[in-house]
Amino acid sequence: VEGHGRENNLVPGADLSRTIGWFTTIHPVRLDLTGIDLDDALHGGGAAGTAIKTVKEQLRTIPDHGAGYGQLRYLDPDTAEELRTYPGPQITFNYLGRFSGNLPDRSGGGGWMPVSGTGLHRRFRADIGAAATLDINAMVIETDDGPVLEVGWLYPTGVLTAAEVTELAELFTTALTALTTHTHQPHTGGHTPTDLDLVHLDQHTIDTLEHHYPTLTDIWPLSPLQAGLLFHSEYTHHTLDTYTVQLTLDLHGPLDTTRLHHAATTLLQRHPNLRAAFTHTPNGHPIQIITDHTPLPWTEHNLTHQPPHQHPTTVEDILTTDRHTRFDMNTPPLLRFTLITHTPHHHHLVITNHHILLDGWSTPLLLHELLHLYTHHNDTTGLPHPRSYRDYLAWLARQPVEDSIAAWKEALDGVEEPTLLVGDSELGQVSNFPEEVAVSIDQEGTQALRALAREKNLTLNTMVQTAWGIVLATLTHRTDVVFGTTVSGRPPHIPGIETMIGLFINTIPVRITLDPHHTLTQLLTHTHNAHTQLLDHHHLGLPDIHRATGPATTFDTLTVFESYPLDTT
Repeated sequence: VEGHGRENNLVPGADLSRTIGWFTTIHPVRLDLTGIDLDDALHGGGAAGTAIKTVKEQLRTIPDHGAGYGQLRYLDPDTAEELRTYPGPQITFNYLGRFSGNLPDRSGGGGWMPVSGTGLHRRFRADIGAAATLDINAMVIETDDGPVLEVGWLYPTGVLTAAEVTELAELFTTALTALTTHTHQPHTGGHTPTDLDLVHLDQHTIDTLEHHYPTLTDIWPLSPLQAGLLFHSEYTHHTLDTYTVQLTLDLHGPLDTTRLHHAATTLLQRHPNLRAAFTHTPNGHPIQIITDHTPLPWTEHNLTHQPPHQHPTTVEDILTTDRHTRFDMNTPPLLRFTLITHTPHHHHLVITNHHILLDGWSTPLLLHELLHLYTHHNDTTGLPHPRSYRDYLAWLARQPVEDSIAAWKEALDGVEEPTLLVGDSELGQVSNFPEEVAVSIDQEGTQALRALAREKNLTLNTMVQTAWGIVLATLTHRTDVVFGTTVSGRPPHIPGIETMIGLFINTIPVRITLDPHHTLTQLLTHTHNAHTQLLDHHHLGLPDIHRATGPATTFDTLTVFESYPLDTT
């Protein structure tokens, strides 16, 4: 196969499409259609689709489109010797691409135009050696009647006859026609393994998933916490799902409910991860299916004809029912909106989602975008192009797991037993949402903590963690305790990470060791330094950490220090 050879990834930062020179590459291609019914394929049947996907995958396994083959074959003495033993191909193929032909330049700019004629019907001098027994060159030409595929067949007359080449050309046309016929049938096409580069799936699994999710556009892995939340949802499928998150907005003033509905729908379409379904591969590995054209669940309750004194009870019933209604993790989206109308100038907007979609940092970002879309009549020009959650998952997949495991093993080395406040026998099925006890530190105390943090070059988060470690040590009668903490999980290495919407948080262990010879300042500093040293390893999943460090690092308490941007305008 002959190619243009202009692979920009070989020269980072270069634009080889604008570089003058000879970049053409030629490399061998091996295609294996074993097991495919060729007769059915030549009639446009299902085997035609299988053949297309098979050839596509085999071509994509060639590194850099074969750009390195020439160097290996002719310049590297070791590989050249080995490759020289393989027979040369009898057929060469070159797809030259798509050309505008002689269509007039409608841009008015007088741009470059190719010379007339394609050159596919040229004849060569008889004394020039043939490059191959059969040299096939194809290109698509734009004409007034539409694009036309032209194919030229070059051959040495002493080896092949015109009749033989004509027969091959007719068979080639028949095959192309069959493939075209197949692609025009319903439910054809679909993805192949190399389209889904974040996961490792075979073609049968992909076909099965596409059958269940006809609008599938991508398949992603899960972040560590997403995997944990999916497990929790499946484990408690017959009880209450405490990770159902409900946010209620109290809206005053005139409201265009249709416009608000359209804004919420646009919000859903702008962020693919909000349209995810969560399921498993046949071997049990969790994945998320990104779907397209997913309808937004939208419910309206009109209370204008109900006596006002009954509204609070009705609203409470609606909110309770909504929060107790579980999401089906296999059915997207795991997000729904409920609009409650009290009067034409007073509404409640209820946004309910599964925690697997969004973290606390993302919530104000989502609200800001929703209100912007509403106030600007669904015009997205004032909003930045959303950075996909996929970029974060791709970054996560590139991180060296071994380095992070080694760092956590060192940090937790020597922990002898789990730090548990509640025994396993006291745990039961969750039948209601957790209760909350609020304890506030007055303004004077808060300012004192902030002043101390600034003086010692610490953070309030460090002080909260250290304080809880002291309490935990007191309650468990131990000097070495472990508990969990939630980190933002937004690596600064990803541009725009602070404005991305999704679930980035992660739960990691915190170890507090009390030494009677150390001052409180030394303990605070040690906690801060330990946290800083592990910053590059906050992405590692808690199950991976526990597998590496053993059951002694298990805990049942957690601290969360929330600090994220909130637009109050």
